[in-house]
Amino acid sequence: MIPTKTSFADLKLEVGISVFNPELKINSEYQIKYETPENKTYKYSLYLFDNITENQIKDLNEYVKKNFKIDRIKFISKEEAMKNASETLGINSQDLFEGNIFPASIEIESNEQINYKKVQNKYPKLVEDIRTNDSDLGVLIMKIKT
Repeated sequence: MIPTKTSFADLKLEVGISVFNPELKINSEYQIKYETPENKTYKYSLYLFDNITENQIKDLNEYVKKNFKIDRIKFISKEEAMKNASETLGINSQDLFEGNIFPASIEIESNEQINYKKVQNKYPKLVEDIRTNDSDLGVLIMKIKT
């Protein structure tokens, strides 16, 4: 965490910048967007329809691995999703819901953005919804007054 007030030397050290372009001038105000792509991890959750088969899951996994640079891919069953939700919420979900309302999913991590709409369009009867965190990971926006 960068302190509210800091010296330029400390700011450069904290964010790993050796030179500001353009050079900062005294009594000025700047807004800086600094991206750290080496630290980005894009995460995607592909929520699946309930009637999906093991062969369809295998086909979907193979398609994703073949067409995108994937660091990690993991299938989460409906049962595992219910268990995870119960642990996260700190409750027994069976006490709140009749049956298992949580969908199976495929969790994907990548250092690069993937075209998840392409996956959803290719498998419209398998992939019900996709959630992602790819918007601003690894981006630091600073307002600097000199």
